[in-house]
Amino acid sequence: MKDISDDEVQSQSQIQQLHEQLQGILENLPGVVFRCILKADGSLHYPYLSAAVPAKFWVTGPRN
Repeated sequence: MKDISDDEVQSQSQIQQLHEQLQGILENLPGVVFRCILKADGSLHYPYLSAAVPAKFWVTGPRN
């Protein structure tokens, strides 16, 4: 039997590092990044807006 707890901790650490790296890239892009979902009722949902969106379009980001 193998204890996978060390592997799990290492995987979580790698995920965190990748998340931080991606966040750094997104924060330094000259444009904007967003995720748009077209819902079945035809409405649009934006679960992610980069920090540059308010400055470029005078809008606020998503509310949590």
